[in-house]
Amino acid sequence: MANSLIPANGGVNPINGLPIQRHVCVVYDNATLQILATADTHNRADEKATDFYHGGTDALSSEIRYHDKNVTPNMLVGMKMSDFQFFVENHSHPLIQNPKKLDGLTFITELDSVQLAFIESDNSKLTDMAVMERGHLLDFAVMKDDQLVGAFAFDVDNYMTEAVINIDHVYVNPVYQDTDIVSQMSEKAVELTAANFNIFPSKLNVNVDQFMENADEIRDQFIKDTKAFHPLTQIDGDTESNITVVKDLDSVHALYIESGEETLSELATVDRQCGTVLDIAILKDGKFAGGFAFELDDNGDHIELELTYVYVKPELRGNGLASRMSRAACDAISKTFDNAPECIKTFAHIESDGGWIVCDKVTQLLSERYPNAKVTLLDENTLHISP
Repeated sequence: MANSLIPANGGVNPINGLPIQRHVCVVYDNATLQILATADTHNRADEKATDFYHGGTDALSSEIRYHDKNVTPNMLVGMKMSDFQFFVENHSHPLIQNPKKLDGLTFITELDSVQLAFIESDNSKLTDMAVMERGHLLDFAVMKDDQLVGAFAFDVDNYMTEAVINIDHVYVNPVYQDTDIVSQMSEKAVELTAANFNIFPSKLNVNVDQFMENADEIRDQFIKDTKAFHPLTQIDGDTESNITVVKDLDSVHALYIESGEETLSELATVDRQCGTVLDIAILKDGKFAGGFAFELDDNGDHIELELTYVYVKPELRGNGLASRMSRAACDAISKTFDNAPECIKTFAHIESDGGWIVCDKVTQLLSERYPNAKVTLLDENTLHISP
């Protein structure tokens, strides 16, 4: 991150524990990132963005969070979103250089050396990968300054014109969790896959251990990199390649409101009175397909999860979307933890059609990811939303 960026906050308020920062709703030009207008609410920002769009400008609504006594809200118009640390670290755009890309990496691909690095890592899962009987191994380790920063354990079954890729485990050193190393490893994995074939297969099946943290994101990234490398390859069994999970809260709530679904629209606009809102939305073929509204509170000795509302469009139910959302929810929850939790108390407050199954799946996945934690699920079911 460049030193010239306006910081996202000025530290933490010692009284309430919240970041010291301004929150301002804005409208910006997506082509130039120039701020076109500010607004009092997200809804008003959406309206202004629509007006600009109808006027021929590719405008988007969002928010910025910053701390700089010399920058007042009435000075924002004319500035650029790329001036702000908060935007740069939370958005991808051609005008933004990726501050999270790691330099100085060494990729170890010689199998004996890789397995030795796995064993010496003291990571039990990597140790298992090093000694386990698997397919044709393409494992590699990533080093930086003589330290293991990442590992990608995968194997391939080659059937000439068709191949099966099994991504068994992806490890990121906790120090580098906020970097772009998974993307860098995925690109390397595709490169090694290509080197394994005389002719790149025309058909590929990609399997990922679904109990692995961020399994969906890793699979999607690998498929994306594969298609970029060899666009003609058909990704067989890619039933979820047309499914996108949206996690940016502004975008999620805009989708909730646009969906016209009454409960999601309400949850997008009310003050939820909780620690962290972690709502997600899911798109199928680029169109809104469902939403999962949930919140998290860290109470020190235990984590409380409020699984508030699960919705899948009726015509899309039974296509695995709810299962996809439950896995994505676990990924979002896990990213809030600095350390493995000891106790997770999960409450299902509103059960929509099939909602209890999703809540139960979230609890199951959390139990598998954190085997030493006490994970409980309580059905409060104070409201029932009809299908």
